[in-house]
Amino acid sequence: MTSMTKYYVSRSVLSIGFAGLFLLAGVPWWTTVIITAFSLIFFAWVPRSGRYVLQTGSNFTPFRSDEMSLHIRARSAGLSLTVTLTVLGSVVLHYSFLADSDVPTSVLSLVIALSTITYVGAGFVQK
Repeated sequence: MTSMTKYYVSRSVLSIGFAGLFLLAGVPWWTTVIITAFSLIFFAWVPRSGRYVLQTGSNFTPFRSDEMSLHIRARSAGLSLTVTLTVLGSVVLHYSFLADSDVPTSVLSLVIALSTITYVGAGFVQK
């Protein structure tokens, strides 16, 4: 059995194990199926993404970050932080001076979502 086969088998078992835990926790079955499918797709994409270096000596954790991946993550995090602080500052100024009310939590959720999208998108663009 090759190291990649061991990787795929271990990640499949991990995804199915978490699916069982989700079902035991009361998560609807269709949500569990979607989460499991996305996790399996993610684990199949990781070896082909080019973000990690394959180390065949380790059976269950064959991927390691190289210098380029660390640099990309650092730049993505910096860009995401800049966008988050700019948007959050704009939201606070808007609700402090123009709207004269408290900031709704739904707006803060959108700021967090924008930050996550910026981080992931910047990582994809840089690679």
